[in-house]
Amino acid sequence: MSWLVDATHPFAAGISRNAAKAAALAGVRRIAFVRPAWDTRPGDNWIDVDCLGAARDAVPSAQGRSSRWGGSISRPSPTART
Repeated sequence: MSWLVDATHPFAAGISRNAAKAAALAGVRRIAFVRPAWDTRPGDNWIDVDCLGAARDAVPSAQGRSSRWGGSISRPSPTART
């Protein structure tokens, strides 16, 4: 193996940390694909919470249009970071 590719979700910071440690221990080069943070846009209704449990409790039941785990339909392309 010559590269470790880290393309984990932004929530997976622990996995990325472990991937970096594993690559260093194995002497393998690592590249991480990181997407930009989501920005608020006019008309958004963001609810800030401290944990996933609070997010679950803050979002009404699935009546109408909602996305429990957030994000926009058109996501920006990730950028590479070594």
